Amino acid sequence: MFKNMDKRVQAILGIVVFAGLIGAAHIIVSLDLIPAEDLIIIHDESEEAPPLPPAPDIMILNEDGDEVYLSTLLGRPVVLNFWATWCPSCGRESPYFEKMYHELGSEFELLKVVLLDGRRETQTTVDAFMTENNYTFPLHFDKTGDASRAYNVRFIPMTFFINSEGYIAATIQGPASETTLRSGIEAII
Repeated sequence: MFKNMDKRVQAILGIVVFAGLIGAAHIIVSLDLIPAEDLIIIHDESEEAPPLPPAPDIMILNEDGDEVYLSTLLGRPVVLNFWATWCPSCGRESPYFEKMYHELGSEFELLKVVLLDGRRETQTTVDAFMTENNYTFPLHFDKTGDASRAYNVRFIPMTFFINSEGYIAATIQGPASETTLRSGIEAII
């Protein structure tokens, strides 16, 4: 069947098939068909493991518009989550953040950082999302993209668990389940 096919057509067909496979992989991850538990990376502090990476200091804005620097939170564990309201996976994990915030929030600092670009994500869309879902967790904003760049955030949601000494002890790349979120929090408190 392929012997009579022009080499250009074969190349195009190969590219289409490859793109389809990449697209299917993206859909599988974005629809949470891969369990979130497989996406957590907990850094081990054993002698064989490399040292924990330091958490980059960032400046974000709180809900009042005041600057918040991560370095000012040293001495307390921090859960740092980058997200947006238009992201379906971010929406699916939000109830778990709300639950953990009310259950264990006194034991860690929660920084739910909205990627507020002023176009796709605005203060209005964030306010509507919070009101519609009755969420009360505190919000922080990255209006410049500097904070997400400092953490090399290539997709959202992405969560970092920072211990009280300022080192990243665990990360979740993709949506958090209640189990993975709890495990990450327990790794730092």
